[in-house]
Order: sequence, then structure tokens, then C-alpha cells
Amino acid sequence: MRIFYHLFVMAFLFSITTMAQQRVALHHNGATTIFSSSQPFVDAYNASVSGDTLYLPGIELAIPPAINKRITIFGMGHYPDSTLATGVTSMPGLTLQAGAAGSHFEGIRFASSFAFSTSASIDSVVLCRNYISGNVTIVGTGGVNLSDGIVIKENVIAGNLNAQNTNNIQIFNNIILSISNIANNGWIANNILGRTNSGVNVFTNVNQSMIENNIIGWSSGISNCSNNLFIKNIFNNDPTDIANNIWQDTWINQNFNTVFENYQIAFTYEADYHLKLPDNFLGTTGNQVGIYGGLYPAKEGGVPANPHISSKNIGSTVDQQGKLNVQIKAVAQ
Repeated sequence: MRIFYHLFVMAFLFSITTMAQQRVALHHNGATTIFSSSQPFVDAYNASVSGDTLYLPGIELAIPPAINKRITIFGMGHYPDSTLATGVTSMPGLTLQAGAAGSHFEGIRFASSFAFSTSASIDSVVLCRNYISGNVTIVGTGGVNLSDGIVIKENVIAGNLNAQNTNNIQIFNNIILSISNIANNGWIANNILGRTNSGVNVFTNVNQSMIENNIIGWSSGISNCSNNLFIKNIFNNDPTDIANNIWQDTWINQNFNTVFENYQIAFTYEADYHLKLPDNFLGTTGNQVGIYGGLYPAKEGGVPANPHISSKNIGSTVDQQGKLNVQIKAVAQ
């Protein structure tokens, strides 16, 4: 029943999106309210309470000033090939404030950065299958109000992830430029890191963390990092002479033209980053290193976990009864 509900909401949002209307669905205690205005995301968010879910259409949306309640938000996705029928859900960057602990954001293209408040502990936030054009910043004040248990997985992050104000952060299966300021207990697994030849450090001030099954290259700079366990990572250089870290089963000086089937130094949607010989690079979990292995293998096309609309056929005119023929194919994830 839950799957059919999601399919209905997605199909409804899609059908009205194709008619150039902006609508957002708010799910609260089994009931759905549709918001239609010049800023439906803002109106739906203002009407929501902690624990509610918002479903966003594939359009560009205005945003509330900040997120200060526990909310789950699903967009339509950001990969062009998987949003042909729906459009891309896009918005400026968001800021989280006190009260947003436990929130989940998935399937959205953020045109700028994603930030956590500097004055509050905001635990257990999940960022999944988004594109973030700028940085992700979780910066606190002097180690006070640490945000615990944040999960960042299967995203494309064009900038830096600054995790200064975190404890037990989990960074899985992302394509990301760089990571900085993890004091302890970070878990960085199955990412593709670097993606530039501009000399940007991949890791800066990352300490006492587990770093496994990643593909790390192009810039590969590592600065002020210590007491980390690097295990089963691929590098296009040799960083293993950096002291005060543990290096195990490291593939060094790898030519990424022979590692990947198709890749670009700067991220593009055309490059899928599959490995040519995945069985030659098995990680700690027994499957391949990189974004298609580990505990959370990346979903092709970054398709959100909610039911996905894959095709549509909408009539151009109504029939004699005033009905418009709409045929939509949706796939449960």
C-alpha cells in the first residue's frame, strides 16, 4: 500500500509539473496536502511539522530561509538521463538549524552550498543522491555542540566537505572534491575523491578516521592528517610515505585511464566511473572499491529511493468528456 501511495503522489506531481504548475505534496499522518503557489516548497514546509515528508516536482524551487524541523524531502533526481520524464528538482543551497536533527534530503540539485548552523548540534542528518554545486559545511564553535551520526552518501559534491563540527560522520560512495577538518571517528569509504588537477588537497586536517575502498587521485594532496587507517585505496600517486598514518593494501601510482572504463578529471554526467576490471580491485567488503562497491553501492543515474517516473505520454487535447489522456510509467525502487 505504501508503494502505491508513493506512485500516486509522484504521478500526480509529474502530471501537473508538465502543465507548468508548481506543486508540492506534504505527507502528514497518512494524509496528503497539495500546495500550489509561486513558492509551494516554502508554503508546504511552513505547514509541516517534524516527522513529515515533502515530495518535490522536477522544477526550480524557492526555499525557506532555513530548515529547523525534522523533515524528509524527496526530489525527482538530478541526473539528466534519469529525469527526462520528470525534470530536475533544483533549488539554491539550504541551511539547517536547531530542530533539524534526523532530517533526510534526497534527489535534489543544490545550486550552491549546503550548510549546518554553527550554534547547534544537528544529529543524524542524511544527504543522499544529491548534487551540491558548492561546499557542505558543518562548522561549529570550538568543538561545542558536535553533530553526531551524519550520513553523506551517493552524492556528487563539487566543492569541499568541511566536517569540523562532527562526530562519527559517515561519508560513503560519493563523488567529491575534498574533505577537511575531521577530528575523530570519521568513516570515509568507497568514494571517488579529487577530480581536479589544480593542486587542491584531497584531505586536510582529517584525523583518527577509517579511510577505505576509495579511489583518490588527480590532486591527491594530503595535509596535516594523522592517526588514520588507509586500507584498500587506489591512488594515482604514492602518498604512503606520509608519517603518522597506517597504510594497508594500497594500490599506488595507478593510471586512471586503465582503472576506469569511462571517466573525466572534472565530473561530468557522461562519465559513469565504472572500473574496467573490478575483480582486480576488491575492497574490505569483498566487492569493488569505488562508488559501485562497499555497503551502499551507488544507484545508476542517482535515482531517488522513492518510486521513479521513467516515461510519459500525455495527450495534447481532451476528449469529448473533457478528459486528458495521461499515461505514466513509474518504477518502485
